[in-house]
Amino acid sequence: MPLSKIQAQSINLADTFAFTGTVTGTDGGFTFPANQSLNGQSSVDFTGIPSGTNIIKFSMWRTSGSTTGVPAIQIGDSGGIETSGYASQDTFVGLSASSNYGGSSATASSWSASQWTSASNIMSICGEIFRVSGNIWFCQAGFLQNDTDPNYFNNLRGFKTLSAELTQIRFTRTAGTYDDANSYVRIGYQ
Repeated sequence: MPLSKIQAQSINLADTFAFTGTVTGTDGGFTFPANQSLNGQSSVDFTGIPSGTNIIKFSMWRTSGSTTGVPAIQIGDSGGIETSGYASQDTFVGLSASSNYGGSSATASSWSASQWTSASNIMSICGEIFRVSGNIWFCQAGFLQNDTDPNYFNNLRGFKTLSAELTQIRFTRTAGTYDDANSYVRIGYQ
């Protein structure tokens, strides 16, 4: 229906509409590989991320561990996962003490939830990694401690410059393995 017709008449949204033709001018949207179980794994890698990817969305559900350590994220190029040079900061607010807590590093080995080291902490994380320019990537995520009340909400952010085009992302622990039968990780990239 021409735009002039739409503007001249009201549309009854309860009607059934049929579409024929081809949608053009879209970039195809996000690609979502199958989610991967974390249980029993020390890390899960997603490889084969195509050249030209600019955004990677991710979620990690129930990331408790077998020993003291924290969930962590690393990225890499065709040379492998890079394990140094991450600028990283995570923070949370202690409501009862009206204080901010967290950790930061300009030379970290990953982006991680540095203050939540107890093996019994169950964390769920959702965020994105965004290409700033060239091979510079910025990570921004929110994570929730969802094993106890008051369910602290936390922020994670940082950046990393890769030596070449990003091709892979790793979800790992700084020690031990993931140990929750219902834990998984999922990504989408565009």
